[in-house]
Amino acid sequence: MLSIFLTEELERRTQENKSTELLLFFFCTPDEKHSSAVAILRGLVYQLIRQRPNLIDHILSDFESAAKTQETLKSPDALWMVLKKLLQAPELGTVFCVLDGLDECDEDSSSLLAENFYEYFLESSKPSRVQFKLTIVSRNIDRLDVFPQVKLDPDNNEYVNSDIQNFIANSVKRLERIPGFNDYRESIETTLLDRAQGTFLWVGFVITELSSKRTCIQIMETLERIPQGLHAIYSRMLAQIEASRRSVIFDILQWVIVAVRPLTLSELGEAIHLPTTRISKDQAILDYITLCGHILTVHDEHVSLVHQSARDYLLQSEDNSDPMLKEFQINAEHAHATIAEVCLDYIEKSDLRNTPLDIKDASVIQKFPLLTYATMHWPEHASWCSDTDNKNLFRLSRPIFQETSSVRQHWWQSYQKWNYTHYFMEALHDPLLLHMVSYFGIYVLAREMLMTNTLLLTPPGVNRMLGGDIRNTSLSLAAIKGHTDIVQLLLANGADKKDEALKEAADNGHTDIVQLLLGNGAGGKDKALKWAASGGHTDIVQLLLANGADEKDEALKEAAFEGQTAIVQLLLANGAGGKDEALLWAASQGHMATVQLLLANGAGGKDEALKEAAVRGHSPTVQLLMNWN
Repeated sequence: MLSIFLTEELERRTQENKSTELLLFFFCTPDEKHSSAVAILRGLVYQLIRQRPNLIDHILSDFESAAKTQETLKSPDALWMVLKKLLQAPELGTVFCVLDGLDECDEDSSSLLAENFYEYFLESSKPSRVQFKLTIVSRNIDRLDVFPQVKLDPDNNEYVNSDIQNFIANSVKRLERIPGFNDYRESIETTLLDRAQGTFLWVGFVITELSSKRTCIQIMETLERIPQGLHAIYSRMLAQIEASRRSVIFDILQWVIVAVRPLTLSELGEAIHLPTTRISKDQAILDYITLCGHILTVHDEHVSLVHQSARDYLLQSEDNSDPMLKEFQINAEHAHATIAEVCLDYIEKSDLRNTPLDIKDASVIQKFPLLTYATMHWPEHASWCSDTDNKNLFRLSRPIFQETSSVRQHWWQSYQKWNYTHYFMEALHDPLLLHMVSYFGIYVLAREMLMTNTLLLTPPGVNRMLGGDIRNTSLSLAAIKGHTDIVQLLLANGADKKDEALKEAADNGHTDIVQLLLGNGAGGKDKALKWAASGGHTDIVQLLLANGADEKDEALKEAAFEGQTAIVQLLLANGAGGKDEALLWAASQGHMATVQLLLANGAGGKDEALKEAAVRGHSPTVQLLMNWN
């Protein structure tokens, strides 16, 4: 509600100042289509271009071919650079942005966006004609706590209590049908307000339970027994479940808690081992969800938790004296292992044994309801597993993990149709298992393969290149995705080709891996410096410079072309030359702040830069160059 209010108010303001202000917004949901970094960045970029079509010139280089367009649209790092270029356009003005529910994203997406926003605002300390005013409505997220915050509950208890009081007064109207209720209304409302602890959801749960009562004495007795706090309410709900139903409900909760996206009733019906009955799986799952009380909710056939607090309750790791919590307490790593195993079993028993499938085709979904989820997400669940309880999951005798595996080949082709991986791997028909687990970050399986020599380690063994491409070693693929533990494991088992891996880690902004590779003798620092500068990774540029990277001129040019003003300044401070060429490149892209910085540091070639900016239609840059003395 707060985000809707903000966007409505800002929309009214920006409509009055269309020429100088615009509004962007994105509301995340538990649905993976609306909660990934790619989805958020695409949405913001689209809104910017739709409202300011003239900005398209700033990003044409990112969409110069069909292959480049596909690569850009599916890469969160590339999309971030596109958004950053647009936000640096001097003609943009003021941009208001409301981002709701960043905590609903997967961990990688929320971390990537938080890190990028952190770096962007720290680097954007100089005055500029472009003002990006971002509001994030979310639970606490690391790296963003250095910025101004409003904590709604603690900071606004007076207002929250007033709203809850109004909510209670309106909600108890449902009880007016009970004879004599009005004599107790004030007492009931006072009790609800005193025990709500600032939580609307608690009030909603209690009112729902009270609504099933028929007399005032039942209402007062129930109200006396209901505990304070959401966690206590959840425990009470679970305690009311019949003992014979609890194992099935535990399995359902486990899937819902750690699933990558909300599951449908049909998917859950396939995933959960249900007792044999005469009713359909969908109806059986729906019945079990009803038995959960109000912990789960169903919307458009998709099952989700009623509130984040339910997830927090069920995932509590500390010792708890609540016996009901102990019975339903979920260990995330064990849950991921369970789900990964179910997914792999499902894949291996499906028609993927014989042929690739269009996993989103209606006929395939009807025959194998869980196959879409299993195909797309088993690697993520496997990557979150620890060493415990994984002997069966990661046994190398599994059909999908064998050296020659038709089911793995068919799975890979089906997966690729709907999920972009890495553009080097995209054209590969059947990549090797170690390359795949390195790319997906499945540490336990990678370690098992290396420990048991299950690579058929004929030369070049751990250093095999997919398609003969040096960029496609297991080490490079792990470096691309930022899997530090996999990189460390591969290095310990003789992986070389470190230079290429260093470049990939630098390009993708993985500082820990850059440091690890440098510590293991990786060369190619100059190439890595260029890619880090181009990508705007300040920490990595500093690290490479400190470790002897010397081709600062080329890095300066790349940073200037991408408008990485902070890195241009860093390179200049470290003695980079080639300022004239860098000026030309910055002017060609209309990066005014970078152009101004280079001019202030003595860059020549102003006439050539002016000509390039004019040809490309960067009027503000042309004006800056013409007026510069």
